[in-house]
Amino acid sequence: MNAKLLQALIDDLPNNDYDPKNGPCGGIVDLPIGHWKLDVPINCKRGLHIRGQSHEATKLIPMHSGPVFQYFDRGRTYPDDLQFSNFGIIGNGGQSGIEVATGSAEVQAVAVKINNVHVHNQKYGILIAQGIGCSITNSLLTNCATYGVFLDYQVASTTSTTIQSTYATLCGEAGFYFDYGGYVNCVACGSDSGKIGYYFGNTLTGSLIACGAEQNTVCGVMCRDTKSALINAHIISALEIENMHGVILQRAEKTTLLNCLINHTKALSGFGVQIIEQRGLTRDINSTYLGKIEEKPYNLPKAVTT
Repeated sequence: MNAKLLQALIDDLPNNDYDPKNGPCGGIVDLPIGHWKLDVPINCKRGLHIRGQSHEATKLIPMHSGPVFQYFDRGRTYPDDLQFSNFGIIGNGGQSGIEVATGSAEVQAVAVKINNVHVHNQKYGILIAQGIGCSITNSLLTNCATYGVFLDYQVASTTSTTIQSTYATLCGEAGFYFDYGGYVNCVACGSDSGKIGYYFGNTLTGSLIACGAEQNTVCGVMCRDTKSALINAHIISALEIENMHGVILQRAEKTTLLNCLINHTKALSGFGVQIIEQRGLTRDINSTYLGKIEEKPYNLPKAVTT
C-alpha cells in the first residue's frame, strides 16, 4: 500500500454533490496489516470509511509535512459521514493525523466518526473544524506538538460532539483543545504530561464526565469565556513547580465542579481552583482538595458555593 494506490482506491468510489438523490457517495477502503509509507496527503470524500486492522497492526508513516488524511473544501460540499478506524499513524512532526476542515464558517463537518486510532508525533493529532454530531472514541494521541484533539469551530454553533475513552499524553500545549462551539462532552478520557489537560474556550455547555488529568504543568482544566461548564474530574500532580492549579476559570459563567478530586502533593504554589475575572459564582459539589492546596483550595474566598 502506498499513497498513489490508496488515493486511487478512494477516487474510484462513487462521488456526487450534496444531493443524495444523485446517487451514493463514498464507501469502505480497507488498509491491510503492515507499515505503509505515504509521500503525500490523502484526500478524502463524503461517505468514506478508512478502516485498518487495528492501530498496532496497520501503521501509516507520513513522509511529508502535511496532514495524513485531509478533507478541505471552500465550497458548499458537506463532509458528511467520514469515518476513520483501526489504524495507527507514526508521524514525523507534520501538520496532523486526521484533518477535516471545511474552509468556511458557514459549512459544517457533519457526523465525522473516529474510532480506535492512534496518532503519534504530529502537530495536531485530530483536527475537526465546524464539526456537528461528531465522535472520537477509544483513541490515543501521543507526543503531538500542540494539541492531541483540536476542535476549532470559528463561530459558536450547535455542535453536539462527544469524545469518549480517549487518551492524550505528552501533547505540548493541551491534550484536548476546544475553541468555540457548544455541547462538547468528554466522557472517561485522560490527559497527562502537557501544559493543560483540557481547554474550553468560548464554549457553551461543555462537560467532563469521569475524566482524568495528571502531571500537567499549568492546570488540569481551563475554562475561558465559557457558559455552563460541568467538571467531574480527577486532577493530580506530583510536580514540584510554581503556580500550578487544578482548574483555572477565566471569565467563566455558571461553572459546576462535581465530585472532583484535586491532589497536588508537591506543588510549590497554586490553587485547586484559580478564578480570574470572576463572572458569577462557581458551584462546588462534594469536591476534595489534597496536598499543598488542602487548606486554601480557592484564590477567591467568596467565589465558590457548596
